[in-house]
Amino acid sequence: MVESNQTSNNANQPNGGQNNGRPYGSMYWVYIIGTWAFISLLLISIFAPHMTERLKFFVTTLWVLVTAFAVIAQAIIYRKQWQIMQQQWEAMNEGLRETRISRELENRPWLMVIALNLARPLKVGEPPIAALTLMNKGNTPAIGVRIRSTLEIRDIPVPNPAPPVAVFGNISVPIIAPHSEAASFVPRRAALSQAELNDIGAMPRSRKQIYIWGVLEYRDVFGKPHNTGYCFVYQFDSTHFAACEHSNYMDQE
Repeated sequence: MVESNQTSNNANQPNGGQNNGRPYGSMYWVYIIGTWAFISLLLISIFAPHMTERLKFFVTTLWVLVTAFAVIAQAIIYRKQWQIMQQQWEAMNEGLRETRISRELENRPWLMVIALNLARPLKVGEPPIAALTLMNKGNTPAIGVRIRSTLEIRDIPVPNPAPPVAVFGNISVPIIAPHSEAASFVPRRAALSQAELNDIGAMPRSRKQIYIWGVLEYRDVFGKPHNTGYCFVYQFDSTHFAACEHSNYMDQE
C-alpha cells in the first residue's frame, strides 16, 4: 500500500516520476559525477609524476570542485522549486477559473419559453397568430433580448436542424428582469386559407399542423451571449402546443 502511494506521488512530480527508485532523486547524477571527480582528483594528486605540491594542488582543486558542484546543486534545487511554483500557480488559476464559471452559472439569466398558445381562433382570411410567453428563471437580468420566431403550416414535421428563422418574426426586448415574464406574438404573414383550415382540422388526423420554432438571443450582466432554441407543434385535437422532438436547446454554438 505504501509503495502504491509513493509511486503515485512520484508520477505527479515535475519530472514525471523519472527518478523513481533512485536514492538521491534529481541530484543522482550530481552525486555520481562529484564522487568520480573526487576519486580522479585524489588519484591524480597521489600518482601524478612531476608534481611537487600535491597537497596544495589537491586542496585548491577540491575547493574549486566543491564550489562548482554546490552551484550546480543550487541550480537544480531552484529549478525544482520553480517547477513546483508553476504547478501551484496553474492549480490556483484553475481553481479561480472554476470559481468564476460557477459564479457565472449561479448568477446568469436563463431565458426560456414557458407558454405558447394561439392568440385568437383560427379564421379564414386572417393570419394565424401565436402568443409566446417567456420567463427569465435566472438570478440576473437578460439584456438585449432578441426573439426570432417562425410560424408555418406544414404537412411534414420541421426538419432537424430547424431551418433559419424568418426575418418577419424578429422582435426585440431591451431587458427581462430576474424571475420575470415577457410576452411576444408570433404572426404568419400570409392569411389562412379555407383549404389549410380544412387540412388542420381534418378528422381523425390532421393532414397539416401548425409549427412554431425560433431562437431567443440575449446577453448576461457579464457580457456573455446566450441563446435558447425552441420548437412547438399545435395539437388540434387537444388545442395546445407540444414540444418538437428536436431544436429545443440552450447555448448551442
